[in-house]
Amino acid sequence: MSNLHSWEIRVSHEGLHTYRVVRGATKEEAELRARLQIEAWNARWARLVAAEAARQLRINKRNWSDHQADIDRRARDEALQLTKEAEAELALARNLLSSALGKNHELDWKSLKDTNSFAEPEPSPPQPKSLQAEPKRTEDRFKTQPVIANFGLLDWIIPGLRKKRQSEADSINRYQRDEADRRFQQAHTEWEKQCRAIREANEAALAIHEKAKAAWVLAKKVFHEKQNHLNLEVEDLQKQYGNRSEEALKRYCAEVLARSEYPEAFTKDCAIAFDSEDGVLVVDFELPPQHNLPM
Repeated sequence: MSNLHSWEIRVSHEGLHTYRVVRGATKEEAELRARLQIEAWNARWARLVAAEAARQLRINKRNWSDHQADIDRRARDEALQLTKEAEAELALARNLLSSALGKNHELDWKSLKDTNSFAEPEPSPPQPKSLQAEPKRTEDRFKTQPVIANFGLLDWIIPGLRKKRQSEADSINRYQRDEADRRFQQAHTEWEKQCRAIREANEAALAIHEKAKAAWVLAKKVFHEKQNHLNLEVEDLQKQYGNRSEEALKRYCAEVLARSEYPEAFTKDCAIAFDSEDGVLVVDFELPPQHNLPM
């Protein structure tokens, strides 16, 4: 046979500190097996995290006033649980062939399709800042208290004195009005400045939102395009398998092997070839070293 591993992908899991080189006869097969391996590692990691969380919860709930005997009992229970898990792994390895023969390994084509929804939420539009009320000249803070000239007896006797007092009152009133006009103009100028700043901030926030939304729409489109492409490939593979295509038969077998349950020591690394003339499917399955198997 020719080279059975035309494609290889390096995958790893940081939490498990595990690394593998996944091989496949085609790019699609290698990607499929890499995805399944990562899913298996993620499932294993989730179990370990859940077990560790449960263990930490049990530790946190312990009453520090408990006697040493109770602590020993808990330790024995935990050791017993670990022993049961190890025995289950050993039984799985010993009964691997018989348990596999008793299961229906027919592939569910729908399970190969990507039915996930686009997980990234749509960016929320910004809340625009409101403009402050425009200052009015008629507001109390801009009003003035008019000064009225008070005339005494001499002011009525001496005409020039009365005119002088009236002129002084008029001058004070003009000054107050001018000062009120200045305060109003200053307040209105400051209001216009604040309005411009708020409008600019609103426009900048809206521009950022529109850019983020455009990126989100593009990411969603790419996601659905990739999902649709993958699902069409699955449908095409199913059709080719029904027509007894050589590549489809090998992909089908690789998928079944990848989804089969094996102990952790089994890497599921295999090479598959099909002799169309004789109708023989050859599987080269890599077995783990004996020292890696549960004893």
